[in-house]
Amino acid sequence: MAAVTEHSNVAPMLQPHREAREYPVLSWVAAGECVESSVAYPAGIADEWLSSTENAGPRGYWLRVKGKSMTADTPPSFPEGTPILIRPEGFELISGKFYIARHKEGEYTFKQYIVDAGVGYLVPLNPAYQTVALDGSWEIIGRAIDAKITGM
Repeated sequence: MAAVTEHSNVAPMLQPHREAREYPVLSWVAAGECVESSVAYPAGIADEWLSSTENAGPRGYWLRVKGKSMTADTPPSFPEGTPILIRPEGFELISGKFYIARHKEGEYTFKQYIVDAGVGYLVPLNPAYQTVALDGSWEIIGRAIDAKITGM
């Protein structure tokens, strides 16, 4: 890095630091169940734990992407098996962000939330899959806030 002089209009800045925290990797079924502990998951809930510096809250968890609906030719892309960190509480619905939704019949999906003309949609990144209109049969249950690149 170049030396900072009195004529410089930039200066080094202290970078924020957050300690990494581990969250359990859950199955899609377990992700839809309520966990009783409000502080942390009970021992034995998951065989695998992954860390993140993102704050997913006390009930945060990882899921692995299933299928190819969120695989795209350009970033962002979430190929099958990609771990995604879910914040299940205290999130806002923001157009363009990624969410987990549960259908009233028990199906789960991971999609991008897009608002168009006042209507919310769950949009796959892969154009071979259909967009889902958010009607009364879908409930957003968590926001994806981190992902891990696999296979490196």
